[in-house]
Amino acid sequence: MALPEKVSNDNSGIQLTLPSRCFTDPGIYAREEELIFRRCWQPAGYSEDVAGKGDFITARIAGHDVAIVRGRDGVLRAFFNVCQHRGHRLLKGKGNLKVAITCPYHAWAYGLDGALRAAPNADNVCGFDSGTVSLQQVAVDEVGPMVLVCLDRDVDPFDVLYPDVRQEFQAFVPRMGEVAFHRRSSAVLACNWKVAVENYGECYHCRHAHPTLVSSLIDADSYRVELFEWHHRHSSGSVPVGVTLYEVNPDVGDQAANFANWLIWPNYSFQVNPGSNVVVFHFMPNGPESTIANIDWFFGPWVAEAERDRVVDDHARTTLQEDVDLVEEVQIGLNNLGYDRGVLMVDKNQTTAGHSEHSVAHWQNLWRTTMGENEHA
Repeated sequence: MALPEKVSNDNSGIQLTLPSRCFTDPGIYAREEELIFRRCWQPAGYSEDVAGKGDFITARIAGHDVAIVRGRDGVLRAFFNVCQHRGHRLLKGKGNLKVAITCPYHAWAYGLDGALRAAPNADNVCGFDSGTVSLQQVAVDEVGPMVLVCLDRDVDPFDVLYPDVRQEFQAFVPRMGEVAFHRRSSAVLACNWKVAVENYGECYHCRHAHPTLVSSLIDADSYRVELFEWHHRHSSGSVPVGVTLYEVNPDVGDQAANFANWLIWPNYSFQVNPGSNVVVFHFMPNGPESTIANIDWFFGPWVAEAERDRVVDDHARTTLQEDVDLVEEVQIGLNNLGYDRGVLMVDKNQTTAGHSEHSVAHWQNLWRTTMGENEHA
């Protein structure tokens, strides 16, 4: 996949935002599900829940149920979660499969590799060949503490689309294997998913709208957003220990006091807060003007239980609530007859993220390319 050409709306190089209809139109939203979300990698669950042989989790991706199963051979596989007999859903929630995936309806049984192993009365059905029946696989991978899936089996591997992300993420969390899920914060946002992602993807608003964030978590002066073909890398320099919102253990690595995140096209991010605390943000489309924001928090054993809860609660009370208010007000404005599109503040040097929206311009151009929209979109 090639980078889209820069979209300029006049000879000065000014880039305009997408028209407001791109954030409100049900028809555009339906096309996004087909052209974007069924063809890209999406978070589906936690690796620790499928660590053992026979472990399974389920998820709903772009309107379709999937099941992720660790086989007896240790291989992780993902399938459309539907029986090939008459369409009954096979698995719910998470758990462990001792022998097979058995349909609750007519007891068709599939091996953990997806192949049909048994179907009641199959021997008496002329021409029935169980060897031709299997669950339909989808692509699956693990990055950090997360399981990712893509409904399109022909998708490029994660490491091809997002080169070096896995390695950079691991470098910021050298004890990744000790990091475990702690808690999820969720919010239903009254906005289009792109509004939420664009808000997360720029820090032009940080000094004005996030006083706690810029005073005790990130170093706004050194905050940078670097653009790559299908992802962004955000980073800021060291925050003085003792100034941070919570205590930082310097023994977890050279990057202990630093902040970084990798925003992955189209709608999620792997984030490392000072102290090697991992946070995964996932902005799930929930309708043309609704988004489910799931924020998963992971900590290592070097963070006390009470401290973990305080970190999550403080974020929900400050930065998260501030962002909820911001994105919902934007969505109201996108429905106002007095607005259609604006000018993105793309700094010509594209270096200081606190004064530039080059990341939003890049994300919107990716959307144009993926959706096949022309330069006037």
